[in-house]
Formats: sequence, structure tokens, C-alpha cells
Amino acid sequence: MKKQGLLVLFLIIALIFFIGLPSVMAVTDTFYVEMGSNNDLISGGGSGYENGTWYYYPNTKWWNQWFYNAPFDLDRWKVIDISFNIETTGLGSAAVVAYNWSTPEWSALGLNRPPLPEDVPTPELEEKYIERHIFLIESDWIPPSFRVEDHFEILDYNPEWVSIDVRGANFRITDGVIDHRCVPIPSTLLLLGSGFIGLIGFKRKLFRG
Repeated sequence: MKKQGLLVLFLIIALIFFIGLPSVMAVTDTFYVEMGSNNDLISGGGSGYENGTWYYYPNTKWWNQWFYNAPFDLDRWKVIDISFNIETTGLGSAAVVAYNWSTPEWSALGLNRPPLPEDVPTPELEEKYIERHIFLIESDWIPPSFRVEDHFEILDYNPEWVSIDVRGANFRITDGVIDHRCVPIPSTLLLLGSGFIGLIGFKRKLFRG
């Protein structure tokens, strides 16, 4: 038990040290969007795929803008920080905002693009190729504008593509910034000394809970 405790302590110290280092493969992108009264896109843009195009997914009624970071990798994870201003633009304002990312099944197809609406014509395909996490739901908010900042981590793997997703009515997002970092799992640190080789199999169990 004492030896196992020392191994766990070493892993924690290694993680703290490693996460404190500058992130590799970090990308910062921008976005903005304005929605009309019936989930219709009035305007939008950013630095994402195809010059910041917002794509509409009729199965789920989301508008997505995709961003590329790095190839799919089971030995890395994704860290995302996001910030933007949101304001109402009329009565009956409602906004839902989410993170989106491509699945391993999508990357296995070897296509040089994110999963676009024509790639997921059915709900089943959209669920197969796209994961989603909602982090903001607002309606008729007071005051009429506020700042949003959020942090999110995808621990199972580094997805090839991430996106910001919106749907709702009568709102505007400005000054959107999404920082997405492909973070290596510190396997090289875990290999320092033969006594720590057994931790390699333990690391994923720890990360996933």
C-alpha cells in the first residue's frame, strides 16, 4: 500500500508540473454571430473553417462554426477556454450555447474537414460523428448584456475538430474568443525509472474517474 501511495503521489506531482508547462499545439480563434427571431442566422463570422462559416444542422437545429487544432490522438486531451459578450436584440430572447467536437469515428474516415451537415443527414449519423456539451442556457436575461467565460476539458482523446454551437432567438454574440489546446498526457514523465512503468496503465483510469 505504501508503494502504491508513493506512485500515486508521483503521478499527481508529475501532472502538476506538466500542466504548468506551456501548452503545445495551442490555437486561439475568434467568432461572432447574431440570431433572428426564429433561430435564423442574421450574420456571423470568425476565424474558423471556411472563413468562419456557420453551418446549420437541421436534425438538431444547431448553428456550428468549426475550428481545427491537431490530429486525432488517444494519448492527448483537449483543454478549451472560451469568452464572449452576449446581448438581447429583441423581445423573447433565448440562447443556448454549446461546445462541439468530432468523434474518433469521424477522424477514422480520413476526410480533411469537420463533419458538415451533408455528412450527417440523419440523427444517428450526427450522434455518431459529433459530441456536444451545452454550457449556457438563457432566456430574457437581465441585464440585457453580460460577459461569459467558461473552461472545458475533453479527457478521453484529442478531437481533430472543435466548434462553438448556438441556437435560439434574438441575441447577439460579440468578441468571441476560443482557445483550444492539445495537451499531451505526460507518458515520458511516467517512464522515468522502471519503478513507474506500471503507472502508464493507471493514468487513464485516473483521468476518467
